[in-house]
This record gives sequence, structure tokens and C-alpha cells, in this order.
Amino acid sequence: MNPRILIVDDEPNVLSAYQRVMHRIYEVRTATSAAQALDILSKDRDFAVIVSDMRMPGVSGLTLLKHAQRFAPDIVRIMLTGADDQKTAVDAVNSGQVYRFLRKPCPSHVFLATMEEAVKSHQTARHEREIMEKTFSGVVDMLTDMMATADPQSGRRAQQLREKAADIARILDIRTTWEIESAAMLLNIGIVTLPAHILHKIREREPLLDAETALCARVPELGARLLENIPRLEPIAAIVRHQNRTFDGHGTPADGPTGCEIPIGARIVHPLVEIQKMRNGGLSFGDALAALRVDVQKYDPDVLEALEALDPRDDDDSEAHEYRMAAELRPGMRLGADALSQDGLPLVMAGARLTGVLIARLLNFSELGLLREPLFVTVPRAPTTTVAPVHAETAI
Repeated sequence: MNPRILIVDDEPNVLSAYQRVMHRIYEVRTATSAAQALDILSKDRDFAVIVSDMRMPGVSGLTLLKHAQRFAPDIVRIMLTGADDQKTAVDAVNSGQVYRFLRKPCPSHVFLATMEEAVKSHQTARHEREIMEKTFSGVVDMLTDMMATADPQSGRRAQQLREKAADIARILDIRTTWEIESAAMLLNIGIVTLPAHILHKIREREPLLDAETALCARVPELGARLLENIPRLEPIAAIVRHQNRTFDGHGTPADGPTGCEIPIGARIVHPLVEIQKMRNGGLSFGDALAALRVDVQKYDPDVLEALEALDPRDDDDSEAHEYRMAAELRPGMRLGADALSQDGLPLVMAGARLTGVLIARLLNFSELGLLREPLFVTVPRAPTTTVAPVHAETAI
């Protein structure tokens, strides 16, 4: 499939000229206004390049390109300018808002050469992002396994949060969700810094001393500091740090941001954690959501609206229940019951989502004859439906 390019200009003859030049090399779509271009991007974001005239009625090309980046972060943005727009164009390039500007009228050979370079830049950026996401997914899996070792129950809670956070992100029309999903998995990574005796008390549900309770309250901050030591995990660290920050400016950290300045990932996981706590206490999803409505000012209203759109059924509704030997386990399966040693000691707690590390641990016990088999697991079924966004950000 040829690379796709979106060209925006209020002069139809200009659009026709560019289409004639490029149609054999690229798949070209055109728009005669910023509003039309954004409508296209809200429904179809798989473009390598967007080219926009600087001066158009109503909304400038520069404003359009700023919004286009929000819809499609990898899209390469190019601006067409007249002689009077040179300073504006240079400032736009220098500030990183635009990849390059071309002066009108632009010779066809210059335009084609620029498109070729822009498409290569888009392909490189996408490839680097995919590598980065795979690399950091491995780091997140490793940290999650560390956290599960310190608190075996955390794996199940973290996976549930990840799935719900991803659903909400899609409903909110957030295209790139890996940072939000990773943060949901690592909200309590700070527990690995707690002393062993406190972890024992937490596991056994023993009462904590005041000093121990105060230390546990610092788990989000401790976790954020731990993640900040890993390059490029700063956005995840920010979500972890502000997970208890309320929309109206309360919670921790005390001097943190308010409203929409709070990272969107933190605004998503905050009510999810509260719902999870209430469901563990026996409330239904609907009752838990109604309880959040009592203190509605604490939560992002868009996130609450997205929560209303979630399917309240239990997570297991989308999974099949099976008995498997340790050698038949695969990453992504969930334990439906504790994995026990032959002596009856729990090795991995029920609800844990199996990773390569946890499967290797169970295989080691199995090979030594120390694992009770078969294991009761839930196997994810392929999804049959997708979550449709309840709104798309199309306003300029």
C-alpha cells in the first residue's frame, strides 16, 4: 500500500495540481478547510504526512497542524506559505511545531522530494516508537514480576486495572495507551522498597503501627522515584506519583496539579482504584460507580462518563476456564485458583496473570515434582467486539 498523504488548501485547483503530481506514488486525500481535515483525521489517522496551506479562511494552517499532531502523534507536518509568512513559518519550524515549510508556488520536483523525505521520517519515527514500546513493555513485565514477588495479590489487581484503564483510554479516543496501561500495572511498584516485616503484615492483614502506615502512604512517591531512574519512563512515573490526586486539587502530593493538569493516566486510574476497593468489599460495579458520583468533584467528568460506558460484567466473562499442566501454560492466562506446592504452600496466588517469569517458576517446581497439577486457569478468548469512542476531539 502506498504511503498516505493529506493535503489541505482552500483552493481546489491547487489540490488538483498536487493530486496529479503525486497520485502514482502516494495515496492522496484532500480537504478544503481545517474543519474538514480534522474530521478526516478523527475517523482515519493512518496518514504519514499532512500538508497545509498557512493562510485559510477561519483557521490558520499552523493551528490545524498543532491539532493534527494530537490526533496522530507520528504524522509529519508540513506547511505551505506565501512570501509574507516567512517569519511565522521559520518560528514554527524552530519551535518544533512543523517539520518543514514550502514556499508557494512550490515546484513539483521540490514538492516530491520533500514528500519522499517526510515519508521516510514518518517510517523511522514509527519504527523507533514500536521498538521503544516493546523494550519498555519488557521492563514493565520485569518490574511487575518484582512487585508480585513482594505482594502476590498485586498481580491480579494490577492486571484488572490495566484492562479497565485501556478500555477507558479507548473510549476517550486516546490512541497511544501503553504508558497508561504500564502505569496501571506499576501503581504499587513502590512496595518493593518497604521493609520485609511491613510486607509480611500487609500479606497477613495485620495492623500497622502509625509509622508503618505513614511509610505505606508514601508508596506512590517511592514508586515514582524508582521509575524516574529508568530513562523515558518519566510519564509513567508521573501517573504513579499523582494516582491519588483528586480532580478538585486534593489528595497527594499536596502541592500537585489540579483538574486537567493532572496526567490523564492518573485521572483514569484514580476512580478505577476506588471502584476496585469497593468491589473487593462486596459492592457491584454499578453501586461502586454510584458511590463515586456522591463526590463527583473528585474525578474527571470525562472519565466518569467513560466509566458509565464500560461493560460492568466481571472480567472472567471474556475468558474460558480450563485445567492445564505447567508445560501447557502460556503468558496472558490467569490462575483461577492458587498454584500450590505438594506441601500445600501457595506459590502463585489466584488471579495472577501469568508472565514468562511466573511460568518459569512453576515449571521449575513441576520438573522437581513439587507442584500440584493440573492447574485451574482462565484463558482469554479473542475479542468479538471493540469499544467505540463516545466522543472525538474535533473542536479547534
